[in-house]
Amino acid sequence: LYGAHNSWLLENQSLLVADTSNSRILWLTPPSTAETATVQHILSPSHPQWGPERYPNQVQQLDINDEPHLLITFKARTLGATDIIDEGLIVLWNIADIEHPQRLWAFPEEGGLAAVHQGWVEDTPAGKLLIYAHSAGAKDALQPHLYGSIGFAQFNGSERPTYLADGVLPSPGLGFTREVEWDGENHALMVVDSGCENAQDDCSRIGKVLLIDLPQLSSSGKTGAF
Repeated sequence: LYGAHNSWLLENQSLLVADTSNSRILWLTPPSTAETATVQHILSPSHPQWGPERYPNQVQQLDINDEPHLLITFKARTLGATDIIDEGLIVLWNIADIEHPQRLWAFPEEGGLAAVHQGWVEDTPAGKLLIYAHSAGAKDALQPHLYGSIGFAQFNGSERPTYLADGVLPSPGLGFTREVEWDGENHALMVVDSGCENAQDDCSRIGKVLLIDLPQLSSSGKTGAF
């Protein structure tokens, strides 16, 4: 593994791993001793339907119409001539036939997300939503208090999600958002904000965990691309 960011222990006791810096998803059989795990399946850029996405941060297995699917969040960024080009995506695969998985859609349809780190499909009072930690989704050199955001999209199963909004907070705003999930017990969004992207950054933002009310949401007519 190289920079793995996320794993799921499945009902069949397989371990699903986002092997981030290798840009691949692994299904492993956990060892019963200290021996190395056995690889069952690999989903990687060698698949003919794999697109331009790189660096999966998170993978979630979910059922749609009683068939297993994978939702994968990619944080890809490229250093352009004068600035960073954000190419993050959230991609859905149908894995009913694990030997021949099918890529269904990428979100957004065009453009990219800004270093998106985590995306969950969750049942909320506003319906089934794709909620994602858009780590640099509000970055604006003219408004330095803005940096990260919380992305909201209506989840449409095997059809591409409908973008709703990116949520920001008033000053001091959100920093580098790492994770967001619906907390049913507190009826709020729980957000992990690391403040700075890296410990070595020249950044005064403070890391924190927040509970935030779920905002009123409606379709903005936009694509969701950064």
